[in-house]
Formats: sequence, structure tokens, C-alpha cells
Amino acid sequence: MTKIQHLTLFDGKGKVYHDAGITFSERIEALEEKPAPDPQALDGSGLLLMPGFIDSLNRWGGVGPGWQEDDYAEISNPITPELDVSFAFDPDNMMFQELYRYGLTACGITPGSANVISGQIGAFLSYGRHPEKVCLRSSLGIQASATTLPTQTYKERKERPMTRMGSFALLREVLRKAQIYADKVPQQRDFKLEALVPIVHREKPLFINAMKRFEIEAALRIKDEFQLRMVLCSAYEIDEHLRKDWSDLAIIMGDRTDFTSLRYRRIDTESINHLAESGVPVAISSFSDRCASGKESLLWNAQLYQKDGVKEEWILPMITSQPAKILGIEDLCGSLEVGKRADFCLWSENPLQSFRARLMDVYVGGKRVDQHPHDCW
Repeated sequence: MTKIQHLTLFDGKGKVYHDAGITFSERIEALEEKPAPDPQALDGSGLLLMPGFIDSLNRWGGVGPGWQEDDYAEISNPITPELDVSFAFDPDNMMFQELYRYGLTACGITPGSANVISGQIGAFLSYGRHPEKVCLRSSLGIQASATTLPTQTYKERKERPMTRMGSFALLREVLRKAQIYADKVPQQRDFKLEALVPIVHREKPLFINAMKRFEIEAALRIKDEFQLRMVLCSAYEIDEHLRKDWSDLAIIMGDRTDFTSLRYRRIDTESINHLAESGVPVAISSFSDRCASGKESLLWNAQLYQKDGVKEEWILPMITSQPAKILGIEDLCGSLEVGKRADFCLWSENPLQSFRARLMDVYVGGKRVDQHPHDCW
């Protein structure tokens, strides 16, 4: 059991506690505001305690080092819901990135968006070498795409889909087949349709890449037609006025570090603020069709969204508690609460406000994994 006192504690859900203390082993045992002095406690005076950051979606663990190695792009078929990213996830590849040295302790890992349906998403720790131990939860949902990436992938082969019309036709067709498959006792197992049963039964969400406004509108039509739970990913042109009812929807904003793209000029931060305030889960990631792989990317993106108008009080939740909620791991991590995993970081200053912030300590599952101060810029 370890105890640290005299901290400024950010819980990841918008609250800040001064002169706070934390007691933890593998999980958080106690949180106190102005605790009684304990001579055996570590002194955290001047330090900020924050939950470990969570990147909602990325492709770490299967891409790199370098782009020549990509074990997530299964482009033999545009519909592959049966693929499980956990079978391709390499903890050593994740450890190579040293994401934890930038405050990032967990990630949602996706098989990408080169297919209309690419496969099943999982959530993994950024530190650890045993595949089962670093997997927080597998098969959290299924990744799909409404962008042009699938059409670019298959057009060169003269195979369907060659247009967005073809992509959505394939998506609607397989979802309808999954509905029929789910409502009867199949004579023979179909692993593709079996993987989609939790989606059409609303047990898990469909994560769908939809960057432009009309792609988002088309994805929402699919949501309504099949009554799905849906996460809109890389939703740069999200608009609160697209619909009145945002229940069963969540939003993951995409990477903005590719400054050559014009799409970032159309981001409506006022809509993002209003949706977050109304209770729609909104997260920030460093993922898009042009997937960023830099370990600094999540922090950079958080600062960029704040600079352009996302309210300051929402930025930390959008890289901690909100991604945990969207990924279905909020019972494990994402905020500092008694009973949750002891995944947190100690900072010299607020890294979302100051380039001078240094990461002093990182704890994953209560284990001190890095204790050398790091500049994250």
C-alpha cells in the first residue's frame, strides 16, 4: 500500500481537489481532501495528480516501428467483422513507443478503416509485455468506415466498393443479414454475422469513421435504420443541429496534427461544447484515416482543440473519463475514484496549459513504471 499527500488532484471528471491524498495498491484504496498528516506518506507538494490519458482510437501495437510493418490492414475483403485486433496486438511494439512517458496509460486499438467493416476494437494498457495482462477489454465494438478510404483501397482492383454508394450498400446488406441471423437458430455458424449480432442487438456500438458532414449524416441514417448504438469517429464536421436526439451516440474527434488538411477549418467547437454539456460523450484522439503515430500527438491534439474553442474544463475529461466511457472501460480506469485501477501520473505543472510541464512519475496498476522527469514537448 502506497500513500501520497499534499497533491493537487484532478479527478478526470471536472473536479479539482487541493491538498489531497491518495492511497493505492493495484487499485485506488482511498482519496482524501486535506488528510491528516502521515509521516509514512510520500510528499507530493507542488505536484499535480491526473488520471492516465486514454487515446480513444489508434493503431499502436501493430504498426511500426516505421510504416513498413502494418499487421492491422486486412484488405482481402471489405467486410471483416470477425477480425479481432487483440490477435494482432504486440505489447513490445506498444512498449517501443514509450507512450507512458507522455502520460498515456491506455488506448483503444482499432484494426483501422481501410475496409467498410474492419473488425473488432480492444482497449490495452500502454505498459506491459504480457498480451493478456495488458488487454483491458477485447471486442468492445466494431470499426466501420463511411470515408473514401475503403473505396480507394478496392477501386484499384476494380472490386466493390468503388464508391460510397457501394460502401453503404455493403454495410446495409451485412447488417440486415446479421439481423436475420440473430433472430433464428442458424444451421451453420457464420463468423462474420455472429460478430455483428452484438451490434444489431445494441449490446455494443458500431464505431464508424465519418469525417465530413454528409458522411456523418449518412452514418446517422444507418444508425436510425438499424437502431444501433454508434460512435462517430474523426467527426471533424460534427454539428449539434444534425439531429435533436443524440441518445445512443458518442463522438471521437480526430487527429489535427496534419496541418495540410483543410477539414480542420470546418470544426465547430461551439457544437462540441454544447454536445458535451448536454451529456453526449465526446473524446479527443490522435486517430484518423491519416493515422498519427507520434507519442506526443494526444497532448498536441488536446491543446489544439482547446486553442480553437473547446472549453478548458472539458479537455481533460475528453482524454480520460470520456474515452473510458466510450470504450466501455469506465469501471476500470479513466478517472480517479476508489476501486478503479491505479493508473495515474504526477506532473510538475498542468500539461494542458503549460509547455513547461514535466511528467515526474507514472503509475500503471499501482506499479511505478517511470520515475525520471520528462519534458513532453
